[in-house]
Amino acid sequence: MGVADTYRHGSHAVICDRCGFRYHAEKLHKEWNGLRTCKGGGTNNCWESRHPQDFVKARKDKQTPPWVRPEPDDVFTAGLLIFENNGAILLDGSEFGDARLLKDD
Repeated sequence: MGVADTYRHGSHAVICDRCGFRYHAEKLHKEWNGLRTCKGGGTNNCWESRHPQDFVKARKDKQTPPWVRPEPDDVFTAGLLIFENNGAILLDGSEFGDARLLKDD
């Protein structure tokens, strides 16, 4: 025999949406999400109130920096710089035909 297996005048038997047990209609309450769940003594007390964090309003965040400047154009060098122990060799030109030795003095 379940909780709502007995006759109660003016009430009907309903099933809790969360636990699945059968109760009289006055034991079920509607939650904020639309579920009809049991609440009160003699039940599983499945009813939950809405969490207060659901009502927190976010503040707008100002994400722009206080000042900005445009990004400079990219600078490309024509050549390959090879570092060695006693200096650097700059291979200049499209096919590295002209090689110059750069030394630290």
